[in-house]
This record gives sequence, C-alpha cells and structure tokens, in this order.
Amino acid sequence: MANTGIGLPADEIAGLFAPFSQIDTSTPHPRAGTGLGLVISKRLCERMGGTISFESRLAEGITFPFSVLLENPRGDLVEPFTPKPKKA
Repeated sequence: MANTGIGLPADEIAGLFAPFSQIDTSTPHPRAGTGLGLVISKRLCERMGGTISFESRLAEGITFPFSVLLENPRGDLVEPFTPKPKKA
C-alpha cells in the first residue's frame, strides 16, 4: 500500500499503528478516518502469519510493505510474498 501524502516526520511515527491514532487533529478534514485502518491492517497481516511495516519519505508519502502466508491450491504453504516498492 502507498500514499502520496506529506509523509511523516520521525517524532510522529511512534503511534502510527495505535488504535484511534491520527497524526493531524488540528483542523477537521472532510474525509478524516477513525484512526483504525492501520490497526486493522496490522492485525489482519499478523493473523495471516505475516507482518506490515512502513517507509516514510517527507513530502513524498508513505509506503506500507506487508507480507502474509497464503495456502496454495495444493494445500501446502508457500514463501511469503512481499511486493517490491515502485522505483521513482
């Protein structure tokens, strides 16, 4: 997953995966979320045997690489798939 927002400075990263966490609460945004999207994504990845992390670049946005374990049609497990970030 990726966005092309403003990115995050290092001092605001600590609570990124915390429930109801919102980075900018100074002004109401018409499409502001509840602060649960990343929490749900993290828990879903973990329950599927994987992980989620992030890479933030100021003025460029954030990328959220993730991996999950999926069962293939033969019934055995395969190595986790981790998408490679797009090169600029």
